[in-house]
Amino acid sequence: MNEHDDKSFRTRLLKWFGIALLLWICVALVPLFVLTDCRNGLFDCMQPSEWGDLLAGLFAPLAFAGLAVTILLQATEVRAALREARDTRMVLKEQQQEARRQAEFMEAQTIAFERQLLSNFQRGHLAERDVEIRTALIEFYPLLNEIVSEFDLQEDVRSLPSNSRFRAMPVVRQVSELWQIVEVAFPRLQSDETL
Repeated sequence: MNEHDDKSFRTRLLKWFGIALLLWICVALVPLFVLTDCRNGLFDCMQPSEWGDLLAGLFAPLAFAGLAVTILLQATEVRAALREARDTRMVLKEQQQEARRQAEFMEAQTIAFERQLLSNFQRGHLAERDVEIRTALIEFYPLLNEIVSEFDLQEDVRSLPSNSRFRAMPVVRQVSELWQIVEVAFPRLQSDETL
């Protein structure tokens, strides 16, 4: 049953209970007044204890019917409360899933922010180092160029005895490679030298 069915059920139940109550009272009291052979009135025919028994007999079934109606109404209320609890549980589960998704998103966002911050720091650090290296190379380039142009290291190494040549060759290769790297990486330095 849904909420609309529960309301219509309660309305019908109360309507039928009211009709049954009126019918019961009419069926019980009309014969008492109509079919009595008391000449002085109805109240003179019966003793007070009989009146108590009559009223107890009339209203005990009505009280029981009222109890049954109350139980039925409470059953519909309990069904409605269970339905509400089920709906609340579903909403809470959806909220929990949404909170979990939001936490995952925030965690991913935090990781991305940390990576970006680290990347920016590294780029800034590299830019500082690049400036330092370029400055040092600009200062070092004329000296290196002078040393390389004055000395032909390859020829000097060839003139060394063979056992010394073996030890000096790696150094010469490293200096040559460094010079090639400097010329390739910083072609601007050569043009700066002319200034």
